[in-house]
Amino acid sequence: MRPESLQKEEVVSNSRDSGASKGRSHRHTQVRNRRGYYLDHHPEYFGSDLELAEPLLYERCIRRFQSHVERETERHSKGFSRLLESDLTRSEAKLTALGQSRSPKSASGAEVQKKTPLLEDLEEPQSREEGERVWRQVLAQRFLAGHDDDFDYRTVDDNEECDDRTKEEQDAQDAWFDAEEASRASPRGAAAENLGGQTGIQDF
Repeated sequence: MRPESLQKEEVVSNSRDSGASKGRSHRHTQVRNRRGYYLDHHPEYFGSDLELAEPLLYERCIRRFQSHVERETERHSKGFSRLLESDLTRSEAKLTALGQSRSPKSASGAEVQKKTPLLEDLEEPQSREEGERVWRQVLAQRFLAGHDDDFDYRTVDDNEECDDRTKEEQDAQDAWFDAEEASRASPRGAAAENLGGQTGIQDF
């Protein structure tokens, strides 16, 4: 039989581990909520500036549904240097995708798959609206996961102004109800509830 002191140390250690785990879980939820809040209030994030980050996805979801006039307008707004950079990035992405299809187990392929879903795994947009939806969906997942290397996440993750108070209150309320249900489901909770329902008056 273990000494009582060792049993107490194990209880304290388990309590600390549980507290640390809850703290990490709360921080993870807080960060994702703040990033989601940022995207909801900054729709301009999904603009054409991210074409260089996901050139093939942009071409598949956005560019192929643009009219000739829209493409020309976009080309003129970018300027020559930005236009050249976009063309080069798109060409390199196509070559990279071709190489990955021939050797899908390469390290670079694994890195790309970790950051964004593979194009063949995405549904094929059939309209401009569907293309914009897929574009925003993929970029939102990428942003929430912290894979936008050009974005300073500290401006959002540590910013209390990005807290959605309504959502936080709802999450806290849901957590309270879940804990209450779990307590009632436990044998000790059920026994306490039964005792609470007794009036102490005997019927004769």
